[in-house]
Amino acid sequence: MGTGMLTLACVLLSAGAGPEPETYHINRQKMAIPIEIVPARRNDLREILLFCSRDEGKTWQQVGQATPEQTSFPYTAPADGKYWFTIQTVDRNGVRDPVDVYAAPVGQRVVVDTVKPLVKVKAERKGDEIVASWEVTEDYPKPSTFALEYHLADQPAPVWAPVPATPGATGTASFKPGSAAAVTVQVRVKDQADNEGTGVAEVPGVAPAGGPPAADRKLPPVWEGPPPVAAPAGGPPAPAAGTPSAPAMRGALPGVQLVNKKDVKLDFDVTKLGPSGLGSVDVYVTTDDGASWSQVPLGPDAVQAPEARGPGQAHGSVTVSLAEDAKVYGFYLVVKSRANLGKPAPKSGDAPQIRVERDTVPPRGDLVRVEPDPTRRDSLLIVWSATDKNLTATPISLEWAPRKDGPWEFIGAAELPNTGRYAWQVPPGLTNVFLKLTVRDAAGNVAVAVSPDAVTVDLSVPEVGSVSVSR
Repeated sequence: MGTGMLTLACVLLSAGAGPEPETYHINRQKMAIPIEIVPARRNDLREILLFCSRDEGKTWQQVGQATPEQTSFPYTAPADGKYWFTIQTVDRNGVRDPVDVYAAPVGQRVVVDTVKPLVKVKAERKGDEIVASWEVTEDYPKPSTFALEYHLADQPAPVWAPVPATPGATGTASFKPGSAAAVTVQVRVKDQADNEGTGVAEVPGVAPAGGPPAADRKLPPVWEGPPPVAAPAGGPPAPAAGTPSAPAMRGALPGVQLVNKKDVKLDFDVTKLGPSGLGSVDVYVTTDDGASWSQVPLGPDAVQAPEARGPGQAHGSVTVSLAEDAKVYGFYLVVKSRANLGKPAPKSGDAPQIRVERDTVPPRGDLVRVEPDPTRRDSLLIVWSATDKNLTATPISLEWAPRKDGPWEFIGAAELPNTGRYAWQVPPGLTNVFLKLTVRDAAGNVAVAVSPDAVTVDLSVPEVGSVSVSR
């Protein structure tokens, strides 16, 4: 989808009503709807007309026209919402089929959804447990993508631990972090169009008795430099020459979101918008978690025109660039009205509104060996190696196929933890198969390794039944 076009299922140009069409959810306004013509009718047609309904078939408008030689209808949706499509053919005598477009079967149903789910998270420490609650606002959620996770401030940045939770628009779950360090709680969920919304809550660390506070992500980084100069008599210590003072952090640092591309679109919602409307958007960036800020120069097409979402509310987006891999960029957006009124630019110590890290390096994955499982009959032990600094919680997929070009079938679950080995109960009748290992990281990078030759999976052990003297 690098071109911004999303190809939908074919519209079959044949008479009569077919099965109820599936509804497709997409997060792009531009789409290409393929044209598939019954070969016997191609020479009889002069043109094909595309009609669209935005009120579920109550009214239809012509939005496209194509010749039989064209392969698709290009269409750009003017806004998010439901779009139903149908077609009408015109033969060389000018006869339309169907005569009444309102009698035509619906060929395609599409929901254009470019807005990510709104996720709000609250978390607090109660004894040795963290109690988290969430609220998800989304018309088309995908419950299977729901994830509740936590990160300890004294753990490496990519380490997120999953928390068992029942997906839902609202919910509560508790867990024991096993540490007095500060905890970041995160809820992630996608909608049917694969927009992902994230909500984050910070829980401060607990200070041990008689000691300093536990690691806390809300504290500013400690500057390591020369010791302070001795204070004059009767006065406080004087800082060493050139020693920077760490600013007090205002606001909690959000969790880091990983992406695998240079240009990133940041969606934003505007509230308390006055009658003059939205005038401009300024973007500021930090690479030291708010200690210093600089304004980002924006190109002419960087800001997408905002859409009204209700009285005093609007939604827009701005595209920013991440110059380097493995660097965390924090962004702070300031919107101004057409009267040039807006919040001030961020100052040293202000927390970014969002943090993003670019990771374009794919994981490393190798199939190491395949051997009979010594602990289970009729089972193979598949051993692999997978490494990446940003692996997901279940980054592994194993598949088998009778040929190197497929078709492929999963071995076990579609997503497996990176345990390095899996015992496969080989289905009866298989002799030689190809194996495929897929490794995914949290940024969406993928590595694939396929066995160069077929692997023999016949685990039957021949036995001698009887022995006799040949006469």
